Amino acid sequence: LAQNLPQLQRLDLFGCELRLHGVQALASAALHLTQLRHLDLSDNGIDNEGVRVLAGAAPHLTQLRHLSLGSNRFGSGGDPSHALS
Repeated sequence: LAQNLPQLQRLDLFGCELRLHGVQALASAALHLTQLRHLDLSDNGIDNEGVRVLAGAAPHLTQLRHLSLGSNRFGSGGDPSHALS
């Protein structure tokens, strides 16, 4: 599907309960989302592993300017920077 949306600039997936499986699918699609500028993944049950998967996809999202990850389940004591260490 993502290969048919190369001009997609905004993707709001707030509250879709993507969890790890959904984040993995999104990361696979990142190759085709070359114009994506805004991504909202808030309230999706994303844990530390999901953040690592997203970080792996980041090099493909060269136009991304806004990423929302609020109300997820990653980090230590609510600090998302711990999820990437």
